[in-house]
Amino acid sequence: MTVRKHLSLDVRVNPPVAPVSEDYVEVSVALTIRGQDLVEEAPHPAQVIGVLVGEPPADVLDSLANDLGIVFLDGDGQLKPAAEITQPVTTLSAGLGRFSQWIEGSGAEDCHLFLFVSTSTLENGDRLGERVEALRNLDVRADIFGTRHMLDYRLLGQVALMCGGRFYVGADRWCQDATLCLERQRSRRFFKGRLGISLTSNLIPVSAFRLDPAPLHVRDFQVQPANEMCWFDLPVMGSPQDETIWLLRCLAPRRKSGEYRILDYQVMGQTSGSPITMSGTISQSASASPSASSHIDAVVEVYVDRTRAAHWVETVGQAYVRGDGGKIVSTFGPFMQHESLNGRPDNVQRLWSLKGELIRGGYFGLKELNTMWCLAQSIELEPPG
Repeated sequence: MTVRKHLSLDVRVNPPVAPVSEDYVEVSVALTIRGQDLVEEAPHPAQVIGVLVGEPPADVLDSLANDLGIVFLDGDGQLKPAAEITQPVTTLSAGLGRFSQWIEGSGAEDCHLFLFVSTSTLENGDRLGERVEALRNLDVRADIFGTRHMLDYRLLGQVALMCGGRFYVGADRWCQDATLCLERQRSRRFFKGRLGISLTSNLIPVSAFRLDPAPLHVRDFQVQPANEMCWFDLPVMGSPQDETIWLLRCLAPRRKSGEYRILDYQVMGQTSGSPITMSGTISQSASASPSASSHIDAVVEVYVDRTRAAHWVETVGQAYVRGDGGKIVSTFGPFMQHESLNGRPDNVQRLWSLKGELIRGGYFGLKELNTMWCLAQSIELEPPG
């Protein structure tokens, strides 16, 4: 099913026809949002504001001052060039709080936040969640750039996703990424976008991912009550090539043949000309006929396969927080098998080495977790720092 109105919304369900079963069956839904007809709209540039999280290295500060050309928010509430910032924040939550406070006080509109992270600190989870929610309530999006090695990639990627933006890894290429992202903000034609998902009450949510193109695990999906709209912020779009893919995996009862409603969706956002609103219902048929229920949607299967590694890394990340070394070790097996089947022997070797070091030395830290995260994101690994 495809819906068009400036944006193109393509919906795929796998399997297209579910088998009738006494047990729950797995159902995957892929929603692809593309900027199909956005060229008809005039660009609506954002005012990009930067915030420094941690003291940036000298070369990073030089690039911020000379190459990027945006203003930064200082501790006194003033916008200044990067070289004149005297009070960088020390945590990500403080950076989000500083920006939200400035927005509320200045009344500025159509702003976009760039967070340049040069330090890895322990975050208060509750406070960070509150600051993210405050930013979302202001309808502001944020992108995050890692300017040093040994940051918490998993955390930064999750915060960027929740803020409707992206996390750009790479202390050696952050400036190029920021320049391209800045151009995207200047040429945006769809902005302040949100995707709403409301599952039916008899579905059990398993996992959700955003793919654009690398998969990021969406944590909030698993705790959202049924029949309540769960909202996800969308990245900006400016061209027909821009797209974002959302993959939802659930367990559903299919005990009788018939038509079953899976979820309701809404897509909302702004263009320079008018607001955009799309809504609809996604359903799935069930059949007792083996021939009718034996087909799959190959595109969705590819998406599911792309998310497997990200799912395992999330499992490892949660075990890392709990200090559950046994769970971490047990996850290496399927991860290595997956990489082998996909013809990535270098990744298998890296994972084997990590597993061996963990078993021999009993240590698994942030560096090792970041290595697994980069492998799952198909990101070239950085040199040790």
